[in-house]
Amino acid sequence: MFVRASKARGIRGLLSPVLALAICALLLGVLQHLSQAVDYRSVMHELRLLSASEWTAALAATALSYVALVGRDAVGLRYLGASVPRPALWIGATAGSALGNATGFGALTGGAVRARVYGASSITPAQIGRMTVFTSVSLALALVLMTAFGMVCLAGPLAPMLHLSPGTVRWVGAFLLAALILLTAACRAETRAIRTRWQWLSFDIPARRDLLEQVGLAVVDVIAAGLALWALLPHAHVSFVTFITVYAAAMLLGLIGHTPGGVGVFEAAMVFTLNGSVATQQMVAALLAYRAIYFGAPLVVSAALLAGFEGRALKGRLPLRHAAAASKLAPLFLSLVTFVVGGMLVISSATPAFWQRLHILRDVLPLWVLESSQMLCSVLGVLLLFVARGLLRRLDAAWWMTLLLAVLSLALSLTKGLAFVEAGVLCTLIVLLLATRRRFNRHSSLFAERFTAGWLVSVAMVLMLATWVMLFAFRDVPYTRDLWWQFAFDERAPRALRATLAASLFAATFSFWQLLRPAPGHFVKPAPEDLQDAARIVRAQERSDAGLALMGDKSFLFSESRQAFL
Repeated sequence: MFVRASKARGIRGLLSPVLALAICALLLGVLQHLSQAVDYRSVMHELRLLSASEWTAALAATALSYVALVGRDAVGLRYLGASVPRPALWIGATAGSALGNATGFGALTGGAVRARVYGASSITPAQIGRMTVFTSVSLALALVLMTAFGMVCLAGPLAPMLHLSPGTVRWVGAFLLAALILLTAACRAETRAIRTRWQWLSFDIPARRDLLEQVGLAVVDVIAAGLALWALLPHAHVSFVTFITVYAAAMLLGLIGHTPGGVGVFEAAMVFTLNGSVATQQMVAALLAYRAIYFGAPLVVSAALLAGFEGRALKGRLPLRHAAAASKLAPLFLSLVTFVVGGMLVISSATPAFWQRLHILRDVLPLWVLESSQMLCSVLGVLLLFVARGLLRRLDAAWWMTLLLAVLSLALSLTKGLAFVEAGVLCTLIVLLLATRRRFNRHSSLFAERFTAGWLVSVAMVLMLATWVMLFAFRDVPYTRDLWWQFAFDERAPRALRATLAASLFAATFSFWQLLRPAPGHFVKPAPEDLQDAARIVRAQERSDAGLALMGDKSFLFSESRQAFL
């Protein structure tokens, strides 16, 4: 029976990574289809055309969205009949939302952050779970409300995306609005619990005031997030009402897909629906900038905020117990930031450097430095993808390795093509690492434990994305065997090809080494007579901590006389 259960867990553990890889391949296939009419250079040109005022407007809209997210957490806590200090509320809501948006499955990842921060105010994990369900359902209701309103008023733009006629879209929208009105009417002035004989079917119906405020703040959140993308489309030939309707519908589809931030599903829906109103290359450029602003910037800010609690500047503004709870999240955020930076280095090495910067380097550096820099930067990026797991486990070796890799990558980012944005991101990572040094205090081997299948699949997804980006960027370059051996300052495609191959080979070698390592031993439950003899020996000596041997989760090695054990 134990063997059968182990096999079942092994099959489930294998199916999840395979399914994740299949979804990633499917999304890349969709992006490949949508990008047929898009040129890499035109997308980069559109990104460079974005003005400082447009970036600032998008950042301001992002800030407004996160203010609404804090308000949603405040209403969620009121729904529980609980409260936390205001600084803890801002930290928990901001950091939890940033992590949930960046990694997907926000109900789990964001809920874990809130449990850590709000737990210092005696909020239990069960209460966090209830609040998370409440806020997640209210967000879905807000998206349904906005989509339904748009279906009634603007059936034309949504009909192609839903593969329905405009008349059918209007009727479906009216039905959804009526259902939402009935749902609101079913709520009472106070929260009431519904209990059934099946525990999994028991739930709480929120008070009408809490539901309306939660949905209202969720609508503000979605509108502000949509405004962040709208600000990056100054020349779009579409009204904001139509745009926000399409945006809400695309977010709803991404929410159903449960990918990180709806990536892939959201972009496909936006590009497909607004194809006639916004140029495809302009839409793609705006989506890339939107991802960096709405998902990347809050993640870095949250990591910096949590790192700040390691110093003394922020501890005086928050009670010590909340400061300790917040600072313990720093390794989690540093791990995620490191993984993102590693992915950035791998993908950047697969894309062409700017001509003007290469012309500057031509007069300063020899060719072999440029060639080796791009390849090494790609390999170091893969190393960061693996080392990030050590940061998650607070290993001191991982901290030193990450710091070394970040410093080396900083130098290589300049010698491979004067990549100033990458250099700025790496400098930020170095500062965050230095600020959180004492959180990484576990002395252990960096690669002593096996990497999980999920982590290996995440690395594989980054490499798949890098390969797709390389093929997209050099779509007009005909592939020949000679590309591998062409070395020149103006040969950007061969350099990207070699860098991507080096990263893939290094990741594959490291992964196979992990998979071929001897299997770890399985725990065997101790026999009852072993526990009895161990209890007799423990009671005969004075060390109280020896009682831990009797917890039932440890194996025993007895001497021949059965008078001593390990």
